[in-house]
Amino acid sequence: MNQLFFEFIQIALDQSEKLAHDLSDQDWLELYNWSNKQAIAGITFAALDKLDKQGQKPPVQLIYEWFGSTQIIRARNAQLDDYCKNLIAIIEQKNVRCSILKGQGLARYYDENIRQLRQAGDIDVYVDCGLKEAISLAHALGQTSVEWDYQHLHLNLWPDVEIEIHYRAEILFNLSKNKKLQKWFRDNQESLFTKEGELMY
Repeated sequence: MNQLFFEFIQIALDQSEKLAHDLSDQDWLELYNWSNKQAIAGITFAALDKLDKQGQKPPVQLIYEWFGSTQIIRARNAQLDDYCKNLIAIIEQKNVRCSILKGQGLARYYDENIRQLRQAGDIDVYVDCGLKEAISLAHALGQTSVEWDYQHLHLNLWPDVEIEIHYRAEILFNLSKNKKLQKWFRDNQESLFTKEGELMY
């Protein structure tokens, strides 16, 4: 099944056109379940249209279920994209620079079709300030109680999405490597908040 799964991903990403052999209904079901488990059911769905042209397709009922899951993923991505734009505007109104990290922030580098099919999670936003200022920002946005740790704090702005405000973009537990990473962030601080910056949404 591992080999089949990787073949399937290659087809979804236009690296291959056809599975090495035809699948049974049970194989298709396992492939779908595995895609869900790995949170890439939307991305693997992109392979179905290509395989249909090759005469390789899952049972009709499974196609409907897969399509339904994909529509939910698309809607969630669109919603989170809107949240990200609103979040940036809200934070910048408080005179704090910010950029979206990780999933939603990097999704713009994906092919447009794949971008809308990736499984969205929470929103991670990097702010140009320290812990105290980040806590003050959360208070200014109406949050009375703030949970925080060594890297980020939780912002309860909308009920259906988790938001993490990173006052440190990332931390490594290896002290030597972390020192180098933090130096890189300091040296490249300006690029993190420009349109050319890798982390800018």
